[in-house]
Amino acid sequence: PDGRLSLARQFQELWCSETDSSSWTVATEGKTVYVSTGNDGNVYRYRNQKMELFFDAPQVAIFSLLPLKDGSVLAGAAPDGIVYRVDKQGNGTVFCRTSAHYIWEMIEEPDGNILLATGLPAQIVRIDSRGQVIKTFQLTAVHARTMTVGPRGDIWIGTASTGRIYHFKGNDVQLVHDSFASEISCLCCDSTGVWFATV
Repeated sequence: PDGRLSLARQFQELWCSETDSSSWTVATEGKTVYVSTGNDGNVYRYRNQKMELFFDAPQVAIFSLLPLKDGSVLAGAAPDGIVYRVDKQGNGTVFCRTSAHYIWEMIEEPDGNILLATGLPAQIVRIDSRGQVIKTFQLTAVHARTMTVGPRGDIWIGTASTGRIYHFKGNDVQLVHDSFASEISCLCCDSTGVWFATV
């Protein structure tokens, strides 16, 4: 309305799938980008300006990815609640089995343990670097949908059915906000606070 003209960003298409069409998850490690799909259970790897099929899971969907420092990638599969460890060559082995149907998000803690946000039921599952379950935290929701790390290393959790935000530190989980929306679909955090989107 004030008559200003600005240049639009220039976007470069890197790759377009011919088959997969839903629920894309993207994770990066250095100059490598990993992409997973929600209808064929595929994980793709983009590096050196080339996209390749990296891992094909037996399950329908891969909803979460976590690249690790050793070059492997953890992939959370649905509807069986299995976490696969995929090595640099794309060979996948079962890393952890949960009692949930969905692995929505994974975060590595500073001590090397890994947190899983699951759905049906909504839980935060802490596993060690070998995939063994250490402790499970129950949430009052259907899905623990998203997680983000705060500036002091604490974890913020968004849920679905209903859309709530929990604060998690050590072994303590506290409900801090009830949005009255059906889902907290994504979270991010900076020094000014927690940002979230609802559905």
